[in-house]
Amino acid sequence: MKPRQKRLALIGGGLASFAVATALVLNAMNSNLVFFFTPTQVAAGEAPKDRAFRIGVLAKHDENYMPPEAQHAIDEANKAAT
Repeated sequence: MKPRQKRLALIGGGLASFAVATALVLNAMNSNLVFFFTPTQVAAGEAPKDRAFRIGVLAKHDENYMPPEAQHAIDEANKAAT
């Protein structure tokens, strides 16, 4: 083999290896992907029946939200200080 043919063979082998590795990673990610669905979507039958999924029902609040326990502790500390 000429040096040019060897170089082309190495480049082709590297590209083929990269393609196989990419395909394996994408396949693994696709099989482990979990989707979020709202309860309305689940009730309407839009959620997949043959895959795992999660129900997304996170609480809505603004950036000033404080858990009740923390607010109670702050109120108690303010009472003690006055």
